[in-house]
Amino acid sequence: MRDLMVGREARLEGVTITTLYADPDTLTIHYQYAADHGAWFSPSDPLSGPDGWIRGLERIEGEGSFECAEREQFDRYYRLMGGWAAYGTELRLGSDLNTQCTALWEPGTVPLLTVSVRMDDALLDRAA
Repeated sequence: MRDLMVGREARLEGVTITTLYADPDTLTIHYQYAADHGAWFSPSDPLSGPDGWIRGLERIEGEGSFECAEREQFDRYYRLMGGWAAYGTELRLGSDLNTQCTALWEPGTVPLLTVSVRMDDALLDRAA
């Protein structure tokens, strides 16, 4: 298994999966997304507020990938994400540099985590 890394702390809203690719040999799911709006944590940026967050970002595009520990998990997550992609489901995406965790979820549901570290509600709501 290769090392995956969270490169930016973020909170994105109105996320839709635009491309989904799965590699069943490595149990890895890759996705590209577009987000309506969001915020980055970048305390050294002059555009950031006193709390270090840059808010008001619009039309954000990005990509992510994660590796599953077992085939059953891979199949389940791929079906779930495929449904989100097919129906254009609006999601939320949050990432945390300290825990190296990224979460993708439908509002009002439990987040689908891209690593085994659990991201709690306080971290997910920090940039709200």
